Amino acid sequence: MPSISFLESKISNLEGFSISFTLSGRNVRGDKTIQTSYGYSNRARGDWTVAEWKRNRFMSSFAGFGVEVYDGFGNPASGQVKLENLRSTY
Repeated sequence: MPSISFLESKISNLEGFSISFTLSGRNVRGDKTIQTSYGYSNRARGDWTVAEWKRNRFMSSFAGFGVEVYDGFGNPASGQVKLENLRSTY
């Protein structure tokens, strides 16, 4: 079973932006393990918004968890930001 920190790193490396798992609005400890993995091998389309990525990829993979997406400056990204614009901040 993968740890949260492993999954955060795997998703960040694939998608090109940083994320952190949340539960009830709080960050989840990195050493916590879960039975689910991120089943994608290609980046999400750049014309998707952060909200679309959360809904279509994250929530469908990790039901019960929330996610915070960060721009290249470490700030939480708005749901309306296009992924191509988010990635360009790194």
